Amino acid sequence: METKNILSLSENNKLFVISGNFLGDIKENIKLIKERYVLKGFEDFDYTEIYIDEIDEQEIYNKILTPPFVSGKKIIVIKDGLKISKKLAEEIENLLEDTFLKTLLIILCIDEESFTPYEIKKNVEQKFKKAIHFYSEADPKYLKNITFQRIKNYAQGREMFLDDNIIKRLIDFTDGNIYSIYNLINMYYMEGKPLKLQNSENFKNNVEFYDAYIFDFLESFSNRDLKKALNSYRKCLEWKIITNDGLILLLLKQISEQREDYKNRFKHWDRMMLKKSFETLYNLLKDIRKYNAIFAKILVEESIIKIIKGE
Repeated sequence: METKNILSLSENNKLFVISGNFLGDIKENIKLIKERYVLKGFEDFDYTEIYIDEIDEQEIYNKILTPPFVSGKKIIVIKDGLKISKKLAEEIENLLEDTFLKTLLIILCIDEESFTPYEIKKNVEQKFKKAIHFYSEADPKYLKNITFQRIKNYAQGREMFLDDNIIKRLIDFTDGNIYSIYNLINMYYMEGKPLKLQNSENFKNNVEFYDAYIFDFLESFSNRDLKKALNSYRKCLEWKIITNDGLILLLLKQISEQREDYKNRFKHWDRMMLKKSFETLYNLLKDIRKYNAIFAKILVEESIIKIIKGE
């Protein structure tokens, strides 16, 4: 469903979930909804943007149950909807279903780096069964421009400003692998150097930068070297080489493949340990999405210790 339809459906519905890999025209649609329902000058009272990992559940309930101050509707936008647990999703749906308050809740489930559109869609449809769903999908002819913008946005988050010529060169040297491009950006960011076109002769040599640090973690983890595994994990996180989600998904993939192929790095792990580790990591992936980054890091480290010690 195209996100522009959200405006026409907003009159008689309370809960919308928007999922996908890029924001597209979502911001503009939310702006139009805000202009339709929120009285000018009362935006601070009747329009709210929140992040799940910065607010507790009771505050969310209170915001939903609080009626608009003077506007036609109270608009609440949750910007990190992928972190909402299944239990909280059910509570939110039941709360909205049982109330006659003029509340419109818009939940954004957007991820530009870690998940495919299918994975996101499946995730949110399972959690939000009573919501109206919108899918923010790109027209293929604009994919190149979107990729350029994603790279620019990623660099800007690290106080680096890349022009199109540099991005074209990065794409050439990485065969269009956006994650390798992120790794190059991270390398220059960590070294405190600007990324310029004249650096391009070194791009090819540095494409494997990311893999080297991830390799350190995987190697120490598979060898059950606790100290090295924790140190390399902390470096990966501190230097923004990979997210907690990405790291756990990588381990799940490696362990899952090992169950079929005894040639990979976990070949010396027995079947029972592989099974227990897979279950621990799978449950961990669900748990960390409920909490903020600090607590998620603690959960990951506890799980690394538990797996390596064979507990």
